[in-house]
Amino acid sequence: FYYKMAKRRKESNRCTKDFFNVSCQALAKSLLGAVLVRSMEGSVLKGIIVETEAYLGTKDKAAHSYGGHRTERNEAMYMQPGTAYVYSIYGIHCCFNISSAGEGAAVLIRAVKPLKGIDCMQKHRSIKSKKNQTIKALCNGPAKLCNAFKIEKSLNKTNLADSDYIWIEEG
Repeated sequence: FYYKMAKRRKESNRCTKDFFNVSCQALAKSLLGAVLVRSMEGSVLKGIIVETEAYLGTKDKAAHSYGGHRTERNEAMYMQPGTAYVYSIYGIHCCFNISSAGEGAAVLIRAVKPLKGIDCMQKHRSIKSKKNQTIKALCNGPAKLCNAFKIEKSLNKTNLADSDYIWIEEG
């Protein structure tokens, strides 16, 4: 199931473990308008989550956990809700998911609208221009946002409710 945000909601506080402990589809919808926050290298990056995709777990043929498939790679999908599942695609790009309630269920963060730390995001993506079109396209895909926010496999299995490096703030 694919979701896209219609309009922006205001920022608020950091999400707790209870925020993530809902069905995958409910989490995918709740994440729309929430703020992805990344702290690193003395900078804080922020972006409003505008697109998500729910992977419903062991019965969802599109999920890495389909059929109860469980490996070291997808172990984060089976961990407590609010766990980051970061994996590489094509051996070069990463995708960022958040586990939810439900066995093997997780939400892919597909796109964010940059809010803070845009210069850092452009540096991470090796983009020199500051044109509006470039900023709009900075994080408008799963791999683009991972590059811009420097979300790497080292963040896999991070608990987003208590991490100092990456978390979600309610919208």
